[in-house]
Amino acid sequence: MDLRKPCTRCLLAEIDPDGVYKSIRELTAALPDDVKAPPDIYEKRLSACRECSALRDGMCSICGCFVEYRAANIKQICPSVPAKWK
Repeated sequence: MDLRKPCTRCLLAEIDPDGVYKSIRELTAALPDDVKAPPDIYEKRLSACRECSALRDGMCSICGCFVEYRAANIKQICPSVPAKWK
């Protein structure tokens, strides 16, 4: 049993580079170009997520998404009210 506290404000890339994060990277890479956020927007979104108190172990505790995947999809918005990014 893993008794570590959840990693607040951590992205999957920082805590699990070879596990779930690998699958998220592959899904993100497979996004069609017309859906994929440009790199500068993606990084701004992740910066907002890193500062958010809802980030837990690379997931959003508001909606349950993997933030790296959600941020990569230009059609997605932050589920926080008010949204931290669009």
